[in-house]
Amino acid sequence: MLHVPQRPDENGPIVSVFAGFFNGGARNAHTDVMIQMGHLDVPQAVITIKDEVDRGAEGFQEITNDSNYRRLLSEGFCVHSLGLKAQDKTLTEETIISMAHELTRLRPSVILSLKEQPVELLIKANQYLEQSGLPTFPIIIALHRTDPEIQDAKALAALKALEENPETKKYILGYLACAESAAMAYKNALSLENETPNRFFFVRNGIDLELFSPASETQVDDFIKCNISGESETIKNAPLVVIGARNNKEKNIDLFLEAATYFLLDNPEAHVVMCGTGMVPDKLADMINNATTGLPADLKFDIQKRIHAIGPVPREKLPRLMTAANVIALTSPTIGEADPLVLKEAMACGAVPVSTCTGDTPQLVGLERPQDYYLDEIHVPFLAGTRGIITSQNAPDIARAWEYAIRHRAEFSEHINSFKLEMDKQLLAEMYLGTVMRLCTVTESEYAAEPA
Repeated sequence: MLHVPQRPDENGPIVSVFAGFFNGGARNAHTDVMIQMGHLDVPQAVITIKDEVDRGAEGFQEITNDSNYRRLLSEGFCVHSLGLKAQDKTLTEETIISMAHELTRLRPSVILSLKEQPVELLIKANQYLEQSGLPTFPIIIALHRTDPEIQDAKALAALKALEENPETKKYILGYLACAESAAMAYKNALSLENETPNRFFFVRNGIDLELFSPASETQVDDFIKCNISGESETIKNAPLVVIGARNNKEKNIDLFLEAATYFLLDNPEAHVVMCGTGMVPDKLADMINNATTGLPADLKFDIQKRIHAIGPVPREKLPRLMTAANVIALTSPTIGEADPLVLKEAMACGAVPVSTCTGDTPQLVGLERPQDYYLDEIHVPFLAGTRGIITSQNAPDIARAWEYAIRHRAEFSEHINSFKLEMDKQLLAEMYLGTVMRLCTVTESEYAAEPA
C-alpha cells in the first residue's frame, strides 16, 4: 500500500512533545533548538506527558526542578502537561483522550516527538481523533541516540510495529536526528534503509557561542581556587584533561579512570578534572581505587591526589573550566552517543576533543570520510583528524591520544577556530526549521515513486 503521510496545516504551531523533563543531553539540545526557533518568530507550544520522572539512583524529579522547563518558561513558552506521575501508565484511555484534546486545542502544523517514547500515545490520540471525525496531526520523530535497541527496546519495538502498519505509519512524516550516525542507526533498526523517498534527515547540535568562548585568566583562576582546593597555581600551568559527563555506565567512567591512571603515571605534572552528576569523591572512590590497584602506595596516593572530582558545574561557569583544559575527553561506548554537546562546548573554549569513536565524533574531529567510522569501533590506537582525535576502547591508547593532543594543541586549535561558526546554534536552528519544512512538503509524486 502506498504510504502518503497527512499534509500538515501550515498555520498551526510546531508542538514539541516530551515524555517528561529532566537534565539530559537530548532535552538540553531540543530545548536549545526550540528557543532558537522562537527567536525566528516560529509559533510553538510544548506538551509534557509526565510531571515527574524516575531518574533511578538520582530519585524522582519534579518538572518544576528541571532547568530546561524553567528555561522554556523564561522564554515565554507555555508548557501543557497531561499531569502523569513517574509510575503512571501512558496508554490508558483517559491519557489518550487527554492527549487528543490537547492536540485539538493547539492544532499543531506538525508534532515534534522528542525521541520515540511519546509516539505510540500520539498515534493512538490521532486514531481517536480520526474516529471522532476530527482533524489529525502529523508527527516528526526527533532522534538523539545511536543505540535504539539498547536504550529502550520496548519503545523501539512499538515504533517498528507502527512503521509496519500502513494505518499507523501514515501519521509519521519522518525522522529528524541530531547526528548522521543516529539517522543511520534508526534506519537500520527499523529496517528502512531502502525506503524511498528518504524520511531520515539530520541536523547536528549547535551551541551558544556567546556563552561558550574562552574565559579570562582571572575567571579561570577564580574557578580553580573555588572548586579545586590547594591546586590553583599547580593546575594553571599543568597539562589538564577534563571530562564532563554523568557518572553512569553509558559514559564508561571506569575506562576514563583507567586511561587517566596511565596518563598521570607518565605525566607527573598533569591533572585530571571530572565534572557532572555523580562525579563526586564518595561516588567515585571505589572506581578510582580499582583503577589504581596494584600501584605502590606512594604512586597510588600521588595519582589519586591529581584526580579532581568536582561534581556538577553550573552551565554559565563551564567555560571557565573548559578554558583551563588542554583536552576534553569522552570515553563512551561506541554505540550510544550521537553528537555530544560537551565536546563542542569545550572546543569553543579552546580544548582539543579526544573521544572514543562514538556517534558523529569522527566528523567532529575532522576525519576524512567520517561515515566510514560510524557505529563501529576503530581497531588502531587512535586516529587524528584536523580538529581532534578518536580512539579505540583501550585505556593505554586513550592516554597516548591525550598526550598527542597536548603536544599538537596549537595545530588543532587553528582548525577548531575555523570550525566554530559551524557549531553556532542559531545557524543550526535555521537548518533544523528548514528540514522540518522539507519533511512537511514531500510531494505525493515522491511517494508515488516508492517501489512496490
